[in-house]
Amino acid sequence: MMYSFKINKLKQLNFIKISADKNPIHLIEKNLSKLNLEGTVVHGMNVVLKSLDILTKEKVIKPSQIHQIKCKFAKMIFLDEVIKINFNFENKKKIFISIYSKGVLCIILELFFNNKLFKDENIKLKNKIISSFPKNNILKHKKKIIKINHVPLIKQINKSYPYLSKDLNYKIISSLIMMSTSVGMYWPGKNSLFVGFNIFLKKVKKKDINLKVLKTDKRTGYSIINYKSYNCIGEIFTFFTQERAQQPSLTYLSKKIPKTALIKHKALIIGGSRGLGELTAKIIATSGGNVTITYNNNQDLAKNLLKIFKKRKLKLRIKKFKINKNGNFNNKTLKNYNYNCLYYFATPLIYRQKNIKFDKKIFRDFNNIYSKALIKIIKSLKIKNLIIFYPSTVYNFKKNKNFSEYIYAKKDGVNKLKNMERKLKIVPVIKKLPPFKTDQNNTIFSQNISHGTDEIFKICIEIERKIYTNEFIKTI
Repeated sequence: MMYSFKINKLKQLNFIKISADKNPIHLIEKNLSKLNLEGTVVHGMNVVLKSLDILTKEKVIKPSQIHQIKCKFAKMIFLDEVIKINFNFENKKKIFISIYSKGVLCIILELFFNNKLFKDENIKLKNKIISSFPKNNILKHKKKIIKINHVPLIKQINKSYPYLSKDLNYKIISSLIMMSTSVGMYWPGKNSLFVGFNIFLKKVKKKDINLKVLKTDKRTGYSIINYKSYNCIGEIFTFFTQERAQQPSLTYLSKKIPKTALIKHKALIIGGSRGLGELTAKIIATSGGNVTITYNNNQDLAKNLLKIFKKRKLKLRIKKFKINKNGNFNNKTLKNYNYNCLYYFATPLIYRQKNIKFDKKIFRDFNNIYSKALIKIIKSLKIKNLIIFYPSTVYNFKKNKNFSEYIYAKKDGVNKLKNMERKLKIVPVIKKLPPFKTDQNNTIFSQNISHGTDEIFKICIEIERKIYTNEFIKTI
């Protein structure tokens, strides 16, 4: 038997209220998060407790007899996704629970039972308002012991988990809820990933919560926390994650590249507010060129970039430009400022969760950006001999099967450009770029990856020469 449910906006906000876990990845306004995710992430503990509530309702489990919970958070679940629960008993004292979203296994639970029932202790949990801002800890921090208080909103807990609350004391449920708060708000805090826990439910007379950081691996960012709360003791497993990848500053670039090497550039950069698009804009402007960048959701980043450019008296325009699901866009947003080159860095999120080898929907998403929209942009601009830089991919299908949709969409974009070269009178510059440090691959393991300054500058120089050639041909 499989049961299903959803975490909608209301349920998400309610869990934020009862847990005070306001980590940016869980906030409804997904732009508050700098972790480059495909949506708002639901709290893993909320999914676990909702699942236990349903299994209690269906009389599959008796929560008051649970003495140990092992949990692994394998994949993220996003707002409004259908969540499905499957289970099987190994024996009378152990049950495996598998929680899926979009057919992908996201959470694995193991429950161990005994015949002892929990009795309510006459203890009042410590209650104190928790800060609205998560701690911004870093790997170098050596803080070992953290004390926090509960947010024991009894009515809200009972309402959120009505069947679980009937059989399990709300104080224990609060102890389970506060594991989410401990990770998202205290350790690691702001840049955290909750990957699992191993908790024993046994008699612990404790009013507050003690966190003891047992181990943090500086290389991987993996951290183990000893957790102790009311009738709840065990270990929590977490990772430090990375914020948005920072591109080299204008000050750094001005010392590294010549001031007038790209003065012929009148560049339009699609997707220029962050990542390689941002880096390219900085390189061109620092080296004397004119730049217009487009952004989709990152207006704040684009405006901040404009502010930085103005301070250094560099030439930059910013334009909001949105490509819809069919690869269409508003032509009026692409005003022609006599561009002579186009850099195409538009990209959706590359890392996607999927449950089949080749997902047609994901392929369509990629293909609309990498192929259809690109050709429509070129036709809309109507610029003869427009030089177009198109980053190909070093991934191949045999070695990178998880990215098959991305690989095929990129290849289709390359083929379309080559096939349309004569018809549209364009000059494609297609290069296979190795992985650089961008938001798409910014993890604790990518610290030694290059930002790509040297490689992008060489490409810009190649395009500058082609611009000179085009101008020379016109004069003949």
